[in-house]
Amino acid sequence: MTEELEPEVLTDILNSYLDEMVQIALKYGATIDKFIGDAIMLFFGDPKTQGVEQDALNCAMMVIEMRQKSQEMSNIWR
Repeated sequence: MTEELEPEVLTDILNSYLDEMVQIALKYGATIDKFIGDAIMLFFGDPKTQGVEQDALNCAMMVIEMRQKSQEMSNIWR
């Protein structure tokens, strides 16, 4: 994909992807540490925690929603 698209188009796609993922992460209480290419490093439990079990559950629910959103976006990009 990176070889086939113009840089501006690829940048728009990456930015829209990261925007969606950040919104989902924040919805579940994740703390965003940094961006690494097309990845987002984030964590739960600091500075606010809902307890170890709830933080873990929030993380799992976040991943499920992120995966669903990625699949939706992938279908649009095709």
